Amino acid sequence: MTLLNAVGTIGPQPDSLPSVEAALADLRTDPGSVLCASANNYPAQCIDGRPAVGEHLSLPRTAGGTLTTWVVDFLLTGVLAPSADDAPDGNIREVLCLWLDNVCRTLAEAGLPVSDHRDSHGDATRTGCGAADALGAVLTVLGDRPEGLTVLLSEWGIDPADLPLSVVLRAREVAGVVPAGTELVPIIEYYAQAAVPVLDGAHGEVAVIANAIEGETLPWGTGPLDRTQAFGVDLWALPRIADFLVLVAAREGYVLSASTKQIVATAAAFNAAALLVLCSPEMPTVVLG
Repeated sequence: MTLLNAVGTIGPQPDSLPSVEAALADLRTDPGSVLCASANNYPAQCIDGRPAVGEHLSLPRTAGGTLTTWVVDFLLTGVLAPSADDAPDGNIREVLCLWLDNVCRTLAEAGLPVSDHRDSHGDATRTGCGAADALGAVLTVLGDRPEGLTVLLSEWGIDPADLPLSVVLRAREVAGVVPAGTELVPIIEYYAQAAVPVLDGAHGEVAVIANAIEGETLPWGTGPLDRTQAFGVDLWALPRIADFLVLVAAREGYVLSASTKQIVATAAAFNAAALLVLCSPEMPTVVLG
């Protein structure tokens, strides 16, 4: 399967597509050839497929690492929203930065990993994390809810009907006013238990590998063929975001109206939208497990 409605540029060269698709077919029967054990069950590394500089733990992967938890909370659950006293002027960019600070701090206090990444090309205007740097574009796609997003959710085993209309409308509302990646990643870095990894080189992803095998993840710099890369989404880890938000809501006496299925669908939709922004329509996809 390829990515309907994708608007990005990352993907395999046409002459390599048959070999990539053949390799993905092999992965369905031998996922262990590319997966490794995850060091934690909470998603905190990004879907980016490039290799990391130096040593790092392998953690479950979602768009922007910790950013996915924050996006779910500000689009849907509202558990860790800052108080009016914290943001008295109501500036949405300031509110969202304070919101991310709350999410990161609460995750760290719970002993859960906080992370994202930068890259070797980052500068004062970009971090190198596509989910952070292109957050407005990602939320615009989520707010448009194209057919390709629905198709990808279904391929991942998630009922598109579980994505609340309120999430789509909220994405439309904030897409044009979200903070820049250069405002977001430093907040994550402040709470990260280890240095945020730096990913090296240019994008060379040739596939999207969605993984439903619990406790396993696709290491950065790994693809379906030798010397290739792939975007990786750990579907099995998305319910851990719901577990975290439900637990915090119960502790704070917050009435949480969203269901686990709605939280998972929102997290998955954000990841699907990020892939539609980053990838070309020719990008092949596979689900493992």
